[in-house]
Amino acid sequence: MIDKTFAIKKFFDAYSTLREGEKDLISRITNKLLQVNFLTKKKPDDLNDFHSILEYHEVFSSLLVLLDFELNIERADEVIYIKNVETFNHRNLKKIDSIVLLVFRILFERKRNNITLGENVEVDLKDMHDELSRVYDDKRLQKEVVFDILRLLKGYNLIDFQSQNPTDTTRIKIYPTIKYCIDVSSLEDLVKRLEHYTTPNLEGGHRSEEINED
Repeated sequence: MIDKTFAIKKFFDAYSTLREGEKDLISRITNKLLQVNFLTKKKPDDLNDFHSILEYHEVFSSLLVLLDFELNIERADEVIYIKNVETFNHRNLKKIDSIVLLVFRILFERKRNNITLGENVEVDLKDMHDELSRVYDDKRLQKEVVFDILRLLKGYNLIDFQSQNPTDTTRIKIYPTIKYCIDVSSLEDLVKRLEHYTTPNLEGGHRSEEINED
């Protein structure tokens, strides 16, 4: 990451040439990034913002350096995300949130090689329940708990769904952003991590470690 003193100069030089409308755009998208962490070109609402970040990359990258964030652009997956270099602003997920996130990451890894270029990975909500039941004491999460988790993951642009009353047949779109939330490329390693979270510890409970998000 570039030095902050250099970043200030870089930002000022680039920002001072912008029109007011462009400055408003930079402000809006920066605040959005700080809120959702991940953007993907595969999400229609993110498409224009994705291209704007590419166009004004120097402004965004230098501004984020001043805020202790690193701007990452993964062109192959059409994903942009930020990471706090000082490990601040991490969100500690509840254990069950972390487990469901891992399940969606596993489903993404299994499905992504079976789609054509430009398609999204999609699963039924039942797929999540089935995967979870295999490793989590054959339990089925309560509907309210599931909806809260789905909304949380949707808020970070990791998944998407339309239903306000999710059922087993509800289609869940899994965005490639999830690869950069849990950076494990091997399906085997992902399954092992899931088993680690769901294996009872010596005290008789389940492990309570959590996954961090910036």
